Amino acid sequence: MVDLKKDTWLYALVASILIIISLFTPARIIHTGTSGDRIQWLGGSVMYDIDSGIWHEDLFGMLLFAAVLISVTLLLIISINTWRGNEIKRDSLIYLLLGIILPVFTILYWIFEFDPAWETIGFTTIGIFISGILSILAFVIDKVSTSRSK
Repeated sequence: MVDLKKDTWLYALVASILIIISLFTPARIIHTGTSGDRIQWLGGSVMYDIDSGIWHEDLFGMLLFAAVLISVTLLLIISINTWRGNEIKRDSLIYLLLGIILPVFTILYWIFEFDPAWETIGFTTIGIFISGILSILAFVIDKVSTSRSK
């Protein structure tokens, strides 16, 4: 019989790797008619205007970036420690919290910072959202496999 609880660290590892990969892609590209396109990255939370070279900041990008850094650190710590055999006591609670925080911050970013009329969404926020769903999946698998083993 397959022990799914033993493999929940793999979901956390995949989620953290997906977050790291998504941070290397632009979060959004803003298309402006007069000054060209602006590319925004979450790393540094600044936008660079391609034609004029002007830098801009945004609040929700910084909040999402901070949540992502904390989340990727916790997911990597949990997955590596569980893989080595050092079980963390409340790992399923951390999976649930991160699974709630990552999609909520991503949705807030989409609502307050993204305008579909002028912008193209990048893979960054999509990857972060999928990582949050993977964290919830790890929580569900951890709880279902724990309840079956009792």
